Amino acid sequence: VHGATERWVLLPPSTRPHKYSTHSISSIIPIISSKMISRCCTRAPRFTSTRPRMARSFAAIASSRPLESFNSSIMAAAHSGHWEKSVELLFTMEQEGLKPNCDSYSHSTTACAQAGEWHKADVLLQETVAAYGTADASVFSAVIISCANNRKWLRALQLISQMRCLGLTPSSLAFSSTINSLRIAGRAEEANRLQQRSLFTSHE
Repeated sequence: VHGATERWVLLPPSTRPHKYSTHSISSIIPIISSKMISRCCTRAPRFTSTRPRMARSFAAIASSRPLESFNSSIMAAAHSGHWEKSVELLFTMEQEGLKPNCDSYSHSTTACAQAGEWHKADVLLQETVAAYGTADASVFSAVIISCANNRKWLRALQLISQMRCLGLTPSSLAFSSTINSLRIAGRAEEANRLQQRSLFTSHE
């Protein structure tokens, strides 16, 4: 250590390693007093300057764990068909000051869509877009299919247009579900136009 005075102690002969030992160590050991170490450390500002950075790093790690835990619970609830629980967990996150990420929204939105809760799914989808500027194409498609299956063909068409504005492409099932909903509603002309568009999109 720079600036410290070293004292040396000679080990007794009985404790010295044998000259043929493969793990020989020096029989001379430097001993530095704790006062010397303390004095040297206080002279080196780098030892103390790292403490705030380390504290911030540990705080960041600790704060990320609740988000991962929530996302795991939301995903588990969604995969088991409990869309109400996944939405409840999503709102609980916000109440506890945690910002849901895209994964948080995606699992809850898809769960609602697959359960036929098209309006709740649509609300969550728009929250995702408002927060992050976009959403996963598969989540968009799930909401479109939910709308189409509930005869909400106009909303399905609006979501398809929104996807186009965001540079996203609906799945073939999203197109076919909307086309079928239009035909049931007696809107054959719009259904044919959408079908032509879907064929054009599939060849892009």
